[in-house]
Amino acid sequence: LQTQAEALRQQLAAATSDQQQLHESDSRLAATESQLEELRSQHSALAAESDALRDASRTLAVREQELEAFRGQISALNAENERLKAEGRQQQELLQSNNQEEALRSQLDTVAADRERLAEAAERQEA
Repeated sequence: LQTQAEALRQQLAAATSDQQQLHESDSRLAATESQLEELRSQHSALAAESDALRDASRTLAVREQELEAFRGQISALNAENERLKAEGRQQQELLQSNNQEEALRSQLDTVAADRERLAEAAERQEA
């Protein structure tokens, strides 16, 4: 009987030790599950942030295309502005040329009138 009691005590001690190890394993498992849940939460937050960054990147790409289009429009407007400036200079030169031509015609008219008066005066002196 004593041997049986000793065997039972050893079994009880072993069962108690197994139960304590099982309890420790359960505690570690609970801690690991908690860490896993925290990692899942972090993963979800990172996935949401990644989606937001992807959306921002798409928006930026669209804005860059719009900016390129605006640059093209600005270049076209600058070219048109230069063309208009050149046209304005040509018109100014043409106006100056017309004014000079008008002044020369006026001088020619004056010279012709003077010649006519001189011719008339010469005719009067001869007569």
